[in-house]
Amino acid sequence: MKLAADIGGTTMRVATGQRRGEAVELNQLQEISMVTVDALGPWLASYIDALPQRPQSCALAVAGPIVQHGTDTRVRMTNLPLEIRAQELAETLAMPVQIVNDFTAISLGLPLLPDDGRVCVASGKPVTGAALAVLGPGTGLGVSGLLPTASGYAVIAGEGGHVSLATGGGEDELAVLSELRRETDFVGAEDVLCGTHLPRLYRAVCRVEGRTPAYISAVDIARAALDRNDGPALETLRLFTLWLGRCAGDLALTLGARGGVYLAGGILPKWGEGFDHKLFTQGFRDKGRFSAYVTEIPIWLVTHPYPALLGLVGNEL
Repeated sequence: MKLAADIGGTTMRVATGQRRGEAVELNQLQEISMVTVDALGPWLASYIDALPQRPQSCALAVAGPIVQHGTDTRVRMTNLPLEIRAQELAETLAMPVQIVNDFTAISLGLPLLPDDGRVCVASGKPVTGAALAVLGPGTGLGVSGLLPTASGYAVIAGEGGHVSLATGGGEDELAVLSELRRETDFVGAEDVLCGTHLPRLYRAVCRVEGRTPAYISAVDIARAALDRNDGPALETLRLFTLWLGRCAGDLALTLGARGGVYLAGGILPKWGEGFDHKLFTQGFRDKGRFSAYVTEIPIWLVTHPYPALLGLVGNEL
């Protein structure tokens, strides 16, 4: 049995689990707000003490770049002032600890998703044994992928969410991008396409439209769009969806992800029917001479609540 924790910028999801054939069994699930976690080691130790059976090892998926310091693995979270060290945690918990990027874990979980753990955004013709790509907006913008090898898949551990934001050539898009650049010289994908920075996109839209921003948080902006048809909020979600589609299409081309593109993260499932599949697909397939190439690629929205935990428990890291 393994202890697994998916540690995001907003929420930590913890469980024990084990793999049984092609399925993963998760137990003792808890979801904890990160604002309530003062110190990770003591919190996990307390969680373990309350279990009916002690796990043999611990695997963490953390939202941040993984760095190797000699024999120690460390990660400084991108959107929280927290550094996690594997050796330090191993001493606290008295068990082996492994740390991977959160979207590395999600990638590893893709082949383990149950049939009801995803919904189709756009159909296509998946190529068996081809690369898979995954990205998704949550507190930040996670990106990863699986590349085929002779013995299965190799996972990509990168920071693709911080590439330059790619927009189309329409005047409306360029006007908003110009406003975004008034705040910072470099506009990366995560600087706009995530929950933390959705308000930045909303403020830029309001300035272009000559409106005073009425909302501050990403949650309030989404509610204003989905529940009240607020004009600037609707335009914010439109651009967010279109640009996320373009970003996903770039990733698919880069990886040759003809096996499929998966959308994960905490935002899109919460939008429900407010997530415009057609608009996202329009951005995804807007690739000029290579539009036909990406049109063959299926797109899936991950609806399983714990894909990273599946990846942590179901694989030898």
